[in-house]
Amino acid sequence: MYKKEGLIVDKEKLNMGDFDIGISTGYGRNNINLRDFTPINEIKAHIYGVIFQTGLLDFILLDLGGQDVKAVKVEKGVITDIELNDKCAASCGRYLENMANILEVDLNYMTKYYKEPVELNSTCAVFQNLNLLGK
Repeated sequence: MYKKEGLIVDKEKLNMGDFDIGISTGYGRNNINLRDFTPINEIKAHIYGVIFQTGLLDFILLDLGGQDVKAVKVEKGVITDIELNDKCAASCGRYLENMANILEVDLNYMTKYYKEPVELNSTCAVFQNLNLLGK
């Protein structure tokens, strides 16, 4: 249901119960007005989630996503440094999944080599695919 004040999430139908704070995140967070939800970026959502679940205030968060990789340094609950691969999906989750398919190995098999990693380019997944296929 949509009203001027925003799209209403039927919390009862979703069996969500009452909550103090509602947060929306992800690519669509700013494209739709959800009533009772505050949009925040995914990095903040990850950081708040780590703090809530672990109680840690000093940590490094590594987000190996399907589209990018983020490494975030948090000190005393505050982001103090961040690095990300924003050029391409190379070396990211979806890319590694595709490489396992091309190599005809299970993705879990690839994890056995974490002590002897192969350097992956973070510039272009397409070029890496062509190199791997010998083209």
